[in-house]
Amino acid sequence: MKKSLFLIISLPFLLFACSEKQKSCADLLQGATDTTRIVKVACRYDSSQRYEVYLPGNYTPDKKWPVLLCFDPHADGRLPVKLFSSVAEKFGYIVAGSDNSANGVANIEYVVRTFYEDVTSRYSIDSTRIYAAGFSGGGRIAASLALSWRNIRGVISCSAGLPGFQPASGARAFAIAALAGDGDFNYSEVESLPEQLKGTKFNVYTSIFHGTHAWPSCDQLALALLFLHIRAMQEGIVATDRQIIFCLKNSLLDSVGYYHQRKNIADEFAWAERGASLLAGYKEANAFRKRVKKISSAPEFRKFLSEKEQVLRMEEMLRMEYQKAFTEKDTSWWRNEADVLRTRLTGSSDGLKKAMHERLLAYLSIMAYTYTNRSIQAGNLEAARHFVSIYGIIDPQNPDYLKFRRQLAEEKYIAR
Repeated sequence: MKKSLFLIISLPFLLFACSEKQKSCADLLQGATDTTRIVKVACRYDSSQRYEVYLPGNYTPDKKWPVLLCFDPHADGRLPVKLFSSVAEKFGYIVAGSDNSANGVANIEYVVRTFYEDVTSRYSIDSTRIYAAGFSGGGRIAASLALSWRNIRGVISCSAGLPGFQPASGARAFAIAALAGDGDFNYSEVESLPEQLKGTKFNVYTSIFHGTHAWPSCDQLALALLFLHIRAMQEGIVATDRQIIFCLKNSLLDSVGYYHQRKNIADEFAWAERGASLLAGYKEANAFRKRVKKISSAPEFRKFLSEKEQVLRMEEMLRMEYQKAFTEKDTSWWRNEADVLRTRLTGSSDGLKKAMHERLLAYLSIMAYTYTNRSIQAGNLEAARHFVSIYGIIDPQNPDYLKFRRQLAEEKYIAR
């Protein structure tokens, strides 16, 4: 198995591999799902507003159901619904994803409220168990909803933390699961979230996995939803299921042991922290807290943290240089620089530096988006064409780059 910083092995392996006892856990925690049951719905009072929805196989309006409202930065409501459908089927959640919410949408408040009101009025929803989830800009929407709407009980924020949020602001506390790949340019704000919310009443679960700026896998999202479900059990909103706690504890211990045997102290620590967070409030968390404390004092782990800090300082310096380069360097320079970064990414055997190069490429992509978008909005088409050319060099398959390229090729822009 490939070793890398904070590698997430798949949930089927994590939760259910090996013994007969764990197979019973698989039966308990995995839900058979039929993605053909994901349907597109037009909102009653505005048919231009649409969303994708998945209903559990045993859905009936005669009982109340928890719901997860999902926001994708490119208005792809089906993608998160599909990713969540398996765990939602098992735990009995409705999942809905907006097809209108996206980065840069001018009337985003109207889009979100119309989506929310249609879902909660059309289906039989448990008003005490309304959750929001999102990726990148969609993650910020999900978190903003929970900060401003009191009936959002918890959030799954992917590739987004709570930047700028001040705990002293008096905002209502809620449960938040924050996830990011170690190659994601938003990695640091997710990793720092527990420290940011330290001393508050927020329930926080963070997971850094090997990946880039994208929706996490369905397995990673299942753990995040399980975190919210366990918090609901602790709060007495749903009945406590000790079998879930039992299965989760043993499976997480297996993962901690797996990395301990392979002397991968970074991933061993990550899984121990994950166990302490997921099982917080239960006695089963004690074993993980003890392991975290033990690893934290190990010289090998302190050495790893020192190396990680050096890489992060190097990354910050390179980001500052790249910011200047956007307005000073031509496309020839950028083509060479992008090739250098990709070569270092594919050729690096150092997990920390490999992840840094992934983050830098992702950072350059979002910077190119920002400069291009601002130039178009300001009517500076010469600058927009320059920045979109850089965007294409850095991230040629990005949907936003392709959108900008089509937009700048339109006759009204050519004429100007």
